Amino acid sequence: MTKEWFSSHATIDASLESSFQWHQRIGTFERLFPPWANASFQTLTPPVANRNEFEFGFSCLGRHETWKGKYLDVQENHSFSDMQVKGPFYFWLHKNSFSSAPSKNKTIITNQIEFELPYGNLGKHLFSPSVKQQLRALADYRHKILQRDIPLFQRNLPLKKILITGSHGFLGMHLKNFLLSQGHEVHSLKHIFNGKSANSKSWSYLNTSLPHELLEGYDVVIHLAAENLINSQWTRSKKEEIYQSRVMGTKLISQTLSELNSPPELFMCASGVGYYGNTPHLVTEDAPKGKGFLSDVNSDGEKACEAALKKGIRTTMLRFGHILSPDGGVLKKLLPYFSWGLGAKIASGEQAISWIALDDALHACSHLIHNKSLEGPINFVSPFSISQRKFAKALASTLKRPQMLQIPSCLIKLLFKEMGEHLLLNSQEVSPQKLLQSNFKFQHDNLSKLLPLYLGKPYNKPQ
Repeated sequence: MTKEWFSSHATIDASLESSFQWHQRIGTFERLFPPWANASFQTLTPPVANRNEFEFGFSCLGRHETWKGKYLDVQENHSFSDMQVKGPFYFWLHKNSFSSAPSKNKTIITNQIEFELPYGNLGKHLFSPSVKQQLRALADYRHKILQRDIPLFQRNLPLKKILITGSHGFLGMHLKNFLLSQGHEVHSLKHIFNGKSANSKSWSYLNTSLPHELLEGYDVVIHLAAENLINSQWTRSKKEEIYQSRVMGTKLISQTLSELNSPPELFMCASGVGYYGNTPHLVTEDAPKGKGFLSDVNSDGEKACEAALKKGIRTTMLRFGHILSPDGGVLKKLLPYFSWGLGAKIASGEQAISWIALDDALHACSHLIHNKSLEGPINFVSPFSISQRKFAKALASTLKRPQMLQIPSCLIKLLFKEMGEHLLLNSQEVSPQKLLQSNFKFQHDNLSKLLPLYLGKPYNKPQ
């Protein structure tokens, strides 16, 4: 016999019933999947119920694998298991058990995994240490999600009917799963970037108008769809696409919302801290617009919300900093270079980076939905910005790679031109003043602790 076992425990500040019910929500499986595993889900995983099956792709020990599993032995408010039907393990059985903690209104969730690696004793000898290290990292990550998401779920906040544009993008995909796991009814409006479209399921910023039925009947509309800033060089045509998608797209959505018979109570629109331009000193939401292309795009995009504002719809402009997660955004772009030991200090390295952990961004969106006093521009950034030099050092340290290179500013301008100046050389030290004043609690404000959690690496306390 070469079977092995792994177990972990998490204490949740919520009742046993709420803890179990949260696991039965659609979206919870995706919420608990670690971001470093590069998971791909063709459809949403079904809720926990006997014989429900699920399938996803993921990275395991450097290989892309397909996992098919099914739920079994579901006992209400007590336990459920999932078994691998097809996947990289010779055998896998994962049991989740729920019990009341001695402290009032707390629950202990116990995960017990029984597994067997392929190739018998040889497989155990070769792969067991790395598999157990990954299981420990997975447990640590899951516990952080459980300890924050389930208490929020237990609060029984009003459930909303929500429409998201850009729900297939990095942030939109995670936000959809998070809101579903909290019990909201979430719908997607697919954006077509390469042509006009306005049917019952899709739209384009190239349209001059939208059918009202696309946006009618929702409590909240979250507009995230826009051309990506970092996928390619900022040629003249690329800049035009960025501007049109972020300004004209917002104007089209805002204008249509203002014409509805039953407009939403809240319109949330993506913007960015690029609004402030180069900010060598700390700025809040009251700071004036900066200079440059990104500042113009974000400023004009926020002005495009005017029709919704005039209609009396509570409107918020989400000024995002860099949203950090290894499965999207700037961190995904940087990881290959830092993994190869090519991480670098850029120019002086003292330019400030305003960032926010993905999970803080998701919970901040929920905070806005339920906090009616918040409106206008909202900075979605951690309370503590970090210099580019310290960011590079923290990432290299987490990956246990050297970080000795330095790239001069002249080379950045030569290689990346205007995009490099805006995204790599400008300093942006931004404060989330409105979120802090509204008592939003950030869980991740220490980059040196966040990176190991999100990358599945052990945390080494700085000396």
